Amino acid sequence: MSLFLKLPEEIFHSALSFVDIPSVCRLYVALAPRHGQMVADYLANKTICVSPNALVTGDPDYIGFALLEQLPPCHVKVVLPVFSHQLVPEWFKRRRFTSVHVVLEGNPPSMPFDLNSWQMHIDTLEVVGFGKEFEYHCGDDETRVILKECDKFSITGGSITSFEVFNDEVDPEEIGLVPLSTQKLILPIGTAYNATELSNLKHVDGGSIYNVPWSQLQVYSGTSAPQVSHLPELREFNSVINDDSFTFKSKNCPKLEKVALRQAMHIHASTSNISELFTESQMAQLVSLKVPTYSVLDTTPLINLQELRMRTDAVITERLPLPPSVTTLQVYSQWSVEGIPAQLKTFLFFGDGDECHVSVNSANLQYFDACFAGDVSLDCPRLTRLSMSSIISILRLNTPNLVSLTFNSATTFPFDKNHFPMLAHLSLGDSRTELHLKQHLKTADLSFMRLQSLSIIADEVTLLGCRVVEEPKISARNITLKSCLFPNTHQFNCRQLQYFFDGSIPSMLQNVTIWWHPYDSEGKPSKSVPPDVFVGCKHLQSVTIHLAIVDWSENNRLKIPASVKQLSLVHVQSKEVWLEFENETTLDHFELVASDDDLPKWSMSSLGLTIKPPSFIKPSFLYSHGHITFQLNRGDDLHNP
Repeated sequence: MSLFLKLPEEIFHSALSFVDIPSVCRLYVALAPRHGQMVADYLANKTICVSPNALVTGDPDYIGFALLEQLPPCHVKVVLPVFSHQLVPEWFKRRRFTSVHVVLEGNPPSMPFDLNSWQMHIDTLEVVGFGKEFEYHCGDDETRVILKECDKFSITGGSITSFEVFNDEVDPEEIGLVPLSTQKLILPIGTAYNATELSNLKHVDGGSIYNVPWSQLQVYSGTSAPQVSHLPELREFNSVINDDSFTFKSKNCPKLEKVALRQAMHIHASTSNISELFTESQMAQLVSLKVPTYSVLDTTPLINLQELRMRTDAVITERLPLPPSVTTLQVYSQWSVEGIPAQLKTFLFFGDGDECHVSVNSANLQYFDACFAGDVSLDCPRLTRLSMSSIISILRLNTPNLVSLTFNSATTFPFDKNHFPMLAHLSLGDSRTELHLKQHLKTADLSFMRLQSLSIIADEVTLLGCRVVEEPKISARNITLKSCLFPNTHQFNCRQLQYFFDGSIPSMLQNVTIWWHPYDSEGKPSKSVPPDVFVGCKHLQSVTIHLAIVDWSENNRLKIPASVKQLSLVHVQSKEVWLEFENETTLDHFELVASDDDLPKWSMSSLGLTIKPPSFIKPSFLYSHGHITFQLNRGDDLHNP
């Protein structure tokens, strides 16, 4: 360790980059105060994700508040299921951090969730999945607000600089109040919004935001074209072109560097060349040009270009003329690829089917992506990332340094003919009938596969829509199973499991989330969650049960091990809830989520509790009507569209 601490700072930080952030945080605590400064300097530029939930040993993504309290000032992102807000310690609410990003998830209780006691400034508030009205009043400093899958809301405050809404089904009239201070506005595609009064607007990303202040706009992404000739600040422009007469030639845009254009379907792409869009001086400014429906016949004027996306009507070879600074190329073509320029580090090819064959021999290529192609042959010793979908076959594959592989095709990926000692990330969906990987991966995602047998080892394993006939063998820290069909017996070795209940759970689990499906893999009615399902799980810390049928009773209660700190019952299908805690004093958080229609009967006695845990969400608080108010410093700068 002493030799490690004597390394030059640049090399020391480079070594830390290979380690997950939570591990670096633990390293700082181990070295502080005498030898922790170099680690603190590294963490100063990182965002540390914090969760109040019970975490599995070695979680690579999150740390708890206890570890955060021992760290120096840093950038913090707190992911907070809204029912768990009572688990946030008081010291955290008073402490000043470099920046604070708070993520609130889930449908909240109807009582006000008061953030006024949080004395630190919240730089970014992200709200996810609030299915009811809520209000947010920001503080005095610059604030970013992100809303994902939220129904109705109003936002106020004089210093909100970024207002971002992500919800494809939101009604334009329900956008609510948008502060006049907004500089960055992101709205769902197709949402109409009149930006006339947003005088500070500099960044627009959305479908039909009109009356934008083009003279000061720096970034635009939408469906409109500028109606003014002078665009002094515009740096990025991304739009769908509905008028075949559109051109930048008549525009004065001295700072324009990045352009992405897509033509509407009624415009004939066969006659489209970028020389119709730009003057030579404008082309010389461009760093990134993404025009998948345009041809680039002459690249000579593009002297500063680094990234190019285009269409071509000829076979691609290593002699394809490109500006010398281009390292990323994405091509749409009906023709084959016989080679690529040696300068490329990233090459993406979108073909037109079986006749588009691809052969690449490159000593410099690091990322390759092919879609809708025939035979593929790769000889790329430096390739670290490979993605292929809808291809016919792989003839040759020399990629010994491959780290990340994504493969989705009707054919099979040739694991048996190739060796990938560096492979860490796998996303697979092919036609094989067996998969047995002995190599330990970091992540493994399998999608819609029909397997006779399966064995895999990884830190994180996710299976979506897969069916395995024989007993699957999966060893991982975290396993997530979605819409999968397995035999009633399996060999799972994991610390965290999220799955549709099939009658048993591994005894070594630390966290478990159970969903329930009415039928098992053989089409028979699924088993209810038995009262003794967790008996023997001595390491279990967190239990969440969703939508499960239960038949617990006063004399046959669900037994909760002494190690459990958090218990959530979400829409369990039962008339009554009966629990038995081996040691109720270890419980930090309990919640019972149900609608008025299926609210089970309960009492402190039926829950097996004599005292309330620190965080206790009573079902009477849930799913009633009313506003949710996040009470910070109220601002008066409002705009009602």
